[in-house]
Amino acid sequence: MTHFHQNLKRLRKSRRYSQEEMGKHFGVAQGTYSGWENKAEPNYETLVQIAGFFAVTVDDLLQKEMTNERTPARKTGQPELELMEQKVEGLIKVVELLADKAGIDISGMKTRLNDDLSKL
Repeated sequence: MTHFHQNLKRLRKSRRYSQEEMGKHFGVAQGTYSGWENKAEPNYETLVQIAGFFAVTVDDLLQKEMTNERTPARKTGQPELELMEQKVEGLIKVVELLADKAGIDISGMKTRLNDDLSKL
């Protein structure tokens, strides 16, 4: 079992969701979701959706110890602002995926968000 599988299972249990509920949320069978917690690897788009659902980054899902105190940015001494930027970038990716599926053009909003981030 990889760190991803352990982290996914821990996140689901901490929020008291069943595997069946999670499968329904992501539009897959319970068995498929169970596989993600045990051995299978979802595609990158699904990985981004999972991270967005749990309000974590893809990096958080994949790292060895997923706790607030031990995020990659803090381990390497980077400022917390950079960590916030990483999380915002992850959320932007989720919004892009959802907008693309709905056929909505969000390029203007994305440009404004990136401009705002660059001012920080």
